[in-house]
Amino acid sequence: MNTPTTTTALPVTTCPVVTVTVPVTVTTTTPPRPTTTPPKPSPTCLAGYIGKRNGKGPDGACCSDHDDCKEICVVGICGTNCLAGYRGKRNGKGPNGACCSNSYDCIDTCVDGVCGGPTWESVPVTVTTTTPPRSTTTPPKPSPTCLAGYIGKRNGKGPDGACCSDHDDCKEICVVGICGTNCLAGYRGKRNGKGPNGACCSNSYDCIDTCVDGICGVHP
Repeated sequence: MNTPTTTTALPVTTCPVVTVTVPVTVTTTTPPRPTTTPPKPSPTCLAGYIGKRNGKGPDGACCSDHDDCKEICVVGICGTNCLAGYRGKRNGKGPNGACCSNSYDCIDTCVDGVCGGPTWESVPVTVTTTTPPRSTTTPPKPSPTCLAGYIGKRNGKGPDGACCSDHDDCKEICVVGICGTNCLAGYRGKRNGKGPNGACCSNSYDCIDTCVDGICGVHP
C-alpha cells in the first residue's frame, strides 16, 4: 500500500536594500603670494644716450646713429670696432679702419662710420714731359693731362677735368686724380639724406643709403 506524499510550500522572504553613503573630503591648497617683486630683465644696451647726438655714448650704450656715440653705432649699440682717435677731427688723416663721422676725418672716405677705400696718395699720377726738337720757332707747350690749380685746395670748386687729390677738391668727385661727374649731380654736400644710388656724395649723410667712393650706393 502506497503512502501519499504531501508537499508543503515554504514562504519567500525579500531582503531589504540598504544604501550606505560614504563622505569624501576634497582639500584644495592656494599657494601663498610672493612677498617680493621679481626683478625686471636687464636691457640689452645702456639707456640714456640714444638720440642725444652729443658723441658721449660709451661702449654698450643704446644709439640711433654714430653721433650718439664716442665712436660708432653698430646695430643700435655703441662700439669701437674701428681705430679710435680720428672721429670728428676733420683733418683728413684717418687711415683705413679708423672711426669717422664723415669723409673729412679720413684720408679717403667714411663708409658706415669707418674710414675705407684706397688712399689717394697711393693712386699714381703720371706726368709725362716731352723734349721737343730744336727749331727756330718756339713750339707750343703740351696740354696738361688735367687742369691745374685745384689739387689739394679742398674747396669743392674743381670742374670736370681738374687735377685733384680727393673728392673735396672737386665740384663732384675725384676719379683717379681728375675731377669728373660719373655720378648724378646735385646731391653732394647737401646732407639731406636724399641722394639715390648713383648720386654724387661727400659722405653718407648726402645719400638715402651710404656713400661709397664718392657715389651713393648700397655698401656690400
